[in-house]
Amino acid sequence: MTSSVAVLGSPIFQAFYPGTTSPLVGGLLYTLTPGGSLSQTIASYPTVIDAQNQTNANTNPIVLDANGSAPVVVLGPTKLVLQDPTGVQEWSFDNFNLQGSNIYDSNGIPLLLFSGQSNAVNYLTIANAVTGSNPIISATGSDASIGMSINLKSNNNLNLNTGTSGLVNAQGSIAAAGSLTVGTGATIGGTATISGNIVTSGSLSVNGPANNIQIVGSNSGSPVLATATGTDNNVLFQINGKGTSGVGIQGSTGGVSSASGNIGEVFTVTVAGGSAISLTSGIGQNIMSLALPTGNWLAVGALLFTSGAGTSVTGMFSAFNNVSNTLPADYYRGNYICPAGINLNSASASVVAQTRYFSNSLGGQTIWLIAAASFSGGTCGAYGTMTIIRMP
Repeated sequence: MTSSVAVLGSPIFQAFYPGTTSPLVGGLLYTLTPGGSLSQTIASYPTVIDAQNQTNANTNPIVLDANGSAPVVVLGPTKLVLQDPTGVQEWSFDNFNLQGSNIYDSNGIPLLLFSGQSNAVNYLTIANAVTGSNPIISATGSDASIGMSINLKSNNNLNLNTGTSGLVNAQGSIAAAGSLTVGTGATIGGTATISGNIVTSGSLSVNGPANNIQIVGSNSGSPVLATATGTDNNVLFQINGKGTSGVGIQGSTGGVSSASGNIGEVFTVTVAGGSAISLTSGIGQNIMSLALPTGNWLAVGALLFTSGAGTSVTGMFSAFNNVSNTLPADYYRGNYICPAGINLNSASASVVAQTRYFSNSLGGQTIWLIAAASFSGGTCGAYGTMTIIRMP
């Protein structure tokens, strides 16, 4: 007769005196019907083959040998009662069950349920370990490459609890079909050390108590985004190097201008030589201007001065200011003073305006590139270019 077979102790059962390593020699193991008394015995067998054929049943109780052990195979839910050689009960375990290769607790509730596949060639191997080593769960079988899948029910989480100082180590890649979230209260409670890649078709978020970092992939032709998010209205995104090292950020080498709002965004305005702005000696005058968008900006500019025949020019000045037609107090830096006087005639002389940093958090501010010249006996004018560059 063939029956569903479960193996207890593979199939060696071994017992020890409580709190010791001394085998329970001569101990008595009863196999009983679930919930039954010592008189309600059911059979056990010394081998799987005997259990399948229901032959050569063990005595009941089974008397443990000199190692406190005995071969035991049972055929379904079983109550186990262990006594010492004098009949004093050591313990009782009801509803022990490996029927159909499943494992049940003492109340008959499933602990592990197994599902076999016809013609299966791949399986799991669980190995124990010596001191200082870790037990291992391995995907094994005849295929050359075997993965491992863990399927969760509905929309829930896989939690890996490492303790207060443990690590979650991934030697290869972590792939997530949706979002992979790492942070306070997330599925990885310790530190994630990854020597491969994190791949996700959704977004990757690293969550703090209030503010987060989110990394989102993109379609072809669009940028990958790393964004500060969270509960605060304004969140600073900061990248720090270790020790005295800084952070290296690769610039664009493909001749593509920075997008609107990005560091390196550029605005330029030019006044050509044929449209030079006429100057009044000693008076600051607007040559060109730009309206600053919201943000922080570095302004750079250069002016060229030209004069008519018979004009004696003794000084040429340029500077940036956010006040129209007014040189700032420090306008004299980097400007050209000609104490003996020069006549440019049809030539021109260049003066580089001071570079100047403008913080314009709210937008709507206009800056001017302003020129002034000290001259007599004729005319003088200025033209050139100014550029503003978005800064961090």
